[in-house]
Amino acid sequence: MLFSIRRRFRSLCFVGARGVTALIVLAGLQQGMAQVTPVSSLGRSLPTAHLGETLIAELNCVACHSANSVASERLQSKQAPHLGAKGVPLSPQFIRSYLNDPHSQGQGRTMPDVLHGLAGSEKEAVVDSLVHYIVSQQTEDYAATSGMDEFKLEKGRQLFHSVGCVACHAPQETLAELATPTIKAPEFPLAGLGNRFSGESVPFGNLAQKTSVEGLAGFLENPLASRPSGRMPSLGLSSAEAHAIAMYLARGQATGLFDPNQPLEKTPGLRYTYIEFGGDEYPTDGNEDFADHFPGNLPDNARGSLRVAGSGVAENVTHELLKRPQQAGLIFKGSISITVAGEYTFYTKSDDGSRLYVGSELVVRNGGDHGPVEKSGKIRLSVGDHPFIVTFYNAGGGGELTALFEGPGIPKQLIPAERFSYLGQLMKPLGDEGFAVDLEKARIGRRHFVSYGCVQCHDIGDSVKGTSEYAASLATLASTKTEGCLSSVPSSRASRFFLRETERVAIRKVLDDPQGLAVAHSDGVKVSQTLNQLNCYACHEREGFGGPSIAGSAFFGTTAEVDLGDEGRLPPHLNGVGAKLRPEWIEKVLLEGGAVRPYMATRMPQFGVANVGHLPELLNRVDDPRPDDPTTEVSLMDTKYGRRLLGIKGMACVTCHTYGPYPSLGVPAIDLTQMSHRLKRSWFRDYLIHPASLRPGTRMPSFFPEGKSVNEEIFEGDTERQIQALWGFLEIADATNPPDGLVQGTKEIVASDEAVIYRNFIAGSGPRSIGVGYPEKGNLSFDASTMRVAMIWHGPFIDAARHSSGRGQGFEPPLGHNKLMLPEGPPLAILPDRDIKWPEAVGKAGGYQFRGYRLDEKRRPTFLYSFRNIEVEDYSVAVDTELDATFHRQLRFRSKARVVDVWMRLAVGDRISRKNNGAFTVDGKLQLSIDLPGKMKPIIREKETGSELLVPVEFVNGEGRIDVDIVW
Repeated sequence: MLFSIRRRFRSLCFVGARGVTALIVLAGLQQGMAQVTPVSSLGRSLPTAHLGETLIAELNCVACHSANSVASERLQSKQAPHLGAKGVPLSPQFIRSYLNDPHSQGQGRTMPDVLHGLAGSEKEAVVDSLVHYIVSQQTEDYAATSGMDEFKLEKGRQLFHSVGCVACHAPQETLAELATPTIKAPEFPLAGLGNRFSGESVPFGNLAQKTSVEGLAGFLENPLASRPSGRMPSLGLSSAEAHAIAMYLARGQATGLFDPNQPLEKTPGLRYTYIEFGGDEYPTDGNEDFADHFPGNLPDNARGSLRVAGSGVAENVTHELLKRPQQAGLIFKGSISITVAGEYTFYTKSDDGSRLYVGSELVVRNGGDHGPVEKSGKIRLSVGDHPFIVTFYNAGGGGELTALFEGPGIPKQLIPAERFSYLGQLMKPLGDEGFAVDLEKARIGRRHFVSYGCVQCHDIGDSVKGTSEYAASLATLASTKTEGCLSSVPSSRASRFFLRETERVAIRKVLDDPQGLAVAHSDGVKVSQTLNQLNCYACHEREGFGGPSIAGSAFFGTTAEVDLGDEGRLPPHLNGVGAKLRPEWIEKVLLEGGAVRPYMATRMPQFGVANVGHLPELLNRVDDPRPDDPTTEVSLMDTKYGRRLLGIKGMACVTCHTYGPYPSLGVPAIDLTQMSHRLKRSWFRDYLIHPASLRPGTRMPSFFPEGKSVNEEIFEGDTERQIQALWGFLEIADATNPPDGLVQGTKEIVASDEAVIYRNFIAGSGPRSIGVGYPEKGNLSFDASTMRVAMIWHGPFIDAARHSSGRGQGFEPPLGHNKLMLPEGPPLAILPDRDIKWPEAVGKAGGYQFRGYRLDEKRRPTFLYSFRNIEVEDYSVAVDTELDATFHRQLRFRSKARVVDVWMRLAVGDRISRKNNGAFTVDGKLQLSIDLPGKMKPIIREKETGSELLVPVEFVNGEGRIDVDIVW
């Protein structure tokens, strides 16, 4: 019922005389939305004042009737679509039909009939001049043609019914129909399957007549460019997706698709078929005949595994249509136009094999696996269109394909696209008038565009200016003697809106109380108003209102098999969303497409900053009146326990939740690394204790039933401290520190009783890496190019599988967790002035030389290198602890010469601070306790790019030392 009400409200401005009661109820709901209106109130008679405001806003009355700033802010009126260069290119036949009778397109609720006072030849002349003027202002071709593509059509069909379009525009086909290959013909007006579901939907009008596939695709890709009020949001469609959906919605232009007796037309371009093959990857499915179209030397195992993986229309012969770099091929078919008879030479340049046929003759044979090779052939051709085929495959490596020709009076060149055609379905707007702009009529139409008030609503990009001098202001309308647009029989100067008497009464009620419009809405009403106007309730429930209907929700799906139930496919409710999400995350979702549910097929629309930019802070104020989210600092040690709680040895959160690039061990629930960026800490705490109270129906179990932890080992079961530790770890969670259970190696190198050394390409440490794994499960990697400890990590050491198979190429990342990168660049510098920028030169250029390493009795290395005239010994010992290992690092310096102002850079970060115990913490992830022999102390240097921790090297009798205890 509630969903029906929302749908009917949304369709008010587009659909005929239905849903009055629902609209009146909705108006009452909008008025009371700041509080929770009980469901029982639906049966009561509710005020209609807000229905009037809704109508005034959606009909954009303020375009003619000026309003003060408070009333304008209160109404948030919808802006009419742009016309001309900034709008969708409209066909003259559509404009003519629409101006003659806006209601005939099923969209006459917001577009009034401004010419109702005219009749006969007078109206015909005015309409004709307006058509010429509007078309004259368009820069895109409204009649652009597109070749119908069955694969693209089917892709658009499925996208339209899955990415969220059907939330506002009801499905064009049922789920059962979508499962069949037969595409249903469009109904006009394209109101969808309205009566099959509760409520009604926004109709499209006659899209097959309205514009070209190209024009519609451009609109779908960036709807806010022509409709800035956001009633049609962006779904983040790629160009290919927008074209596919546009082709489906305009499928009425492909008349032969629904009538086999329609003749095929000569259509620009070449049809192509995209083929994939390769061993047992694809089953034999009757496509073996495609092998006959390919050049020689196809692998034997390919001929039984060819698979059609796509098709379409190409402007020219090119390899760029390949979707993968190996084991793929293309077949181009069509005709080539010859305008001068004579001998022609054709060429293909390809990597790998290609062939070119003209008529029934194989003209170019360029088969085999090879790099880019050009071959040619000659043929005599008469004037006319000749069958043309090019086949191409790429076995591996980089693929390349071009087709060239030369002939009588034609130098060697790429075959121009205009030479190609094929017989197919040419899609172009229906009802072509053979229209040509008459500049005199356009000049007259420009004048009419102003005089009939079109310019008051529509920005056409021309210099025409409107005037509302004849229209009373909104505040004085109640005192006017004539009802104008509100009259059931308006005067010729007034616009005729398709309003019902109940709607006129609602509008009059608002106008009779101008002081009401002078009062700003409360924050709660502003939220509900925005959610209403943008139809957010079609997908989301908030405080008991909205959400998909039972039948309509079937079209909300997932992109893969995900066992998450409705949580995995339905958009989340918005109850208390301002108390749940950080304002900056809401802003990212609304304005940058931020998402954490990649498995959900329905996409979050983007409405534009002008329409939703106010919502993040507004929701924060309405839903979360508390001053600030608590920010208790969590110790580094507690965060380590938080990591353990997330892993399989704790509460096993990774069983369901993904963690950055690491998939979960089961269903792919929301990424743990995004939690602290999205959620408010107080909501996170409440949710862990009682998930079902904040997300009814969730599969998230409670690990703290009745506030008591199920894990009594960590912190003796202290609930608040455990939740604090979880949050502390999530604040620093990233791909470098996955919880236990997510990372497994296939050929793990294990340090048992003594350290192990692995010299190879280690990711994050360079090609001259020396990895050291310690039995205590602490590991480090030393970069012998830059003489620095580049990285430290916990747990498993490294997986040698990559480097022990094949050529062993590539960099292998550490196998464990808590991977921490240490400062890049040279480790030492001489700084006579402490403000001098840290040098960048490394290796020999920086005065360094690597001198190898020596091993102690447990094979722990001491790395040896020199910096200028200073000899350095760098020795680390892993220390076993209850949680993760720590490192005790000993640095020893010797120099026979007198040296001063030597500093070592031990850390860089966004935030470095010194604790009461003298230890330094870096970004909450690293703790360094430093022991020095002299009087000088470490310093923290603040730079524009962050902070640096510099440690002095003091020499006494030619020797210096630094001892560091490292916890991370």
